[in-house]
Amino acid sequence: MSLFKRKITYFYEHYQNHVGNTAGFLKLEIRGDKVKININIQEPSAVPYEEAGLYFYHEAGDHLSAVKVGTVKRVNGMLTYQARTQWQQMFQTGRDLYTFDGVAVVYNEKHYYIGDFQDKNRIEFPLVLLTPKDEKEEVPKEKEQTWYEDIPSPAQPVLAKPGKEKQEKQEEKVEEQTPKKEADEDFQEDSISANQTNVYAKCENCPYQKKRGEQQEGRNAFEKMIKEYPKLPMYGVVELFDCVRIHPRDIGKLDIRNWRLGVNSFLTHGFYTYQYLLLGKVRLDHGGERPIIGVPGVYSSREKYLANMFGFEQFVSVKKTGTKTGEFGYWIVELQ
Repeated sequence: MSLFKRKITYFYEHYQNHVGNTAGFLKLEIRGDKVKININIQEPSAVPYEEAGLYFYHEAGDHLSAVKVGTVKRVNGMLTYQARTQWQQMFQTGRDLYTFDGVAVVYNEKHYYIGDFQDKNRIEFPLVLLTPKDEKEEVPKEKEQTWYEDIPSPAQPVLAKPGKEKQEKQEEKVEEQTPKKEADEDFQEDSISANQTNVYAKCENCPYQKKRGEQQEGRNAFEKMIKEYPKLPMYGVVELFDCVRIHPRDIGKLDIRNWRLGVNSFLTHGFYTYQYLLLGKVRLDHGGERPIIGVPGVYSSREKYLANMFGFEQFVSVKKTGTKTGEFGYWIVELQ
């Protein structure tokens, strides 16, 4: 019985610090110790490039560390690519597939496509392009035991039929040479998940691992502040809970990705007006919860315009009345 899993993720165009719409897809198929990679990207009109670099990246602090593994050719207005490699040794980079966070197809550092395995918005993470040699120097070869052995067998495994190995190899060769139109329903998004245990197994000195440690410290600091800081009672507000008072300087205790809020003009204006900020949790419609920061304020069309411009797109009223205008409440933004 051989391991067989699939993953599809979508590419988004990044051009001069702006993110465009869906541009194509990346399909990964793991069969045994091999992974098959298929890329199809619809290029915009009048693009002058005939090819683009293919990079696999991982999140490293405040940037994406991307190592080049090949070239994607342009064919009839499409960037297409197909190849096989060992998923435990991706293109001789010294890394296995699950230590990467996504794929970048790069024209240059200002124009590229991002296909993120976790579907994260990467607009705030600049690409740092490395050669395979640079990547090997950055990440030691010693790694923890891979999670490969812990994956349960699929419900419908691909079995090798005796006497037909030659025929299967011929069919795979024909499949590689003949591009096919892929349909969304043909893919099973169950193979590359950040929720799987030990998926991102790395050495202790890897910058990626250090970043994960910093994120955990940020989550721990959030929970500590929720327990120790002065409580903010939310009478009648069911959306917000576990709320406490904080100062803008407390933002520096959270994950580094939230530090930009410390210099957010709308947030600092709200603090100087009311002399506090809200840190807490918000209940989501599907029953989940997310950590948030809230800026106290009074709802108005002008205030809404300013709040939205600085990323605070949701307003929660303290009192539930027929209209929001003139009501006191909190402009909130989710933490990362």
